[in-house]
Amino acid sequence: MKKYKLKPGNHQFAPGSAAVHNNGNVTDKEAEWYLQNTPT
Repeated sequence: MKKYKLKPGNHQFAPGSAAVHNNGNVTDKEAEWYLQNTPT
């Protein structure tokens, strides 16, 4: 079971990257990186 759930749609994690992350393919490790590396 995943610890994190994204809002519907595709999301861009790293600046300049494509918006390819969604609930079907994001890992907990990627979600944790995003939380640590983006300002709120």
